[in-house]
Amino acid sequence: MDSTGENRVVALECAEAWKAVGARLSLELFGPSDLKFTLSVRVLNINDSAEDSLLAFAWSTDTADCLPNRSFAHSEGTLVISLEDAAFAISDNPKTVTISRGPYRCLLREVKASTFS
Repeated sequence: MDSTGENRVVALECAEAWKAVGARLSLELFGPSDLKFTLSVRVLNINDSAEDSLLAFAWSTDTADCLPNRSFAHSEGTLVISLEDAAFAISDNPKTVTISRGPYRCLLREVKASTFS
């Protein structure tokens, strides 16, 4: 297997491990025209089939109001990254997975290993 294929396998193994423990990740997305945003996400779905290869992430964000008040603003959703023709890079300390295609790049870093604590 070439390094591209090996990196893909390792990236998907990381995603599976993060999903299994409910890890919270930092997802940074970069693209043309100064596109850049960061979300706190959890892995929702991993599909590596030939016809629909993707990673899906659940994100949720809200204002940091004081309890017992409800958050002033809350938003949640799903972000899907297509793995079709994507390149993968892996680095350690901290474990980072980079997925890129054309002018787009997605960086995934573990923020918290488990959401159950």
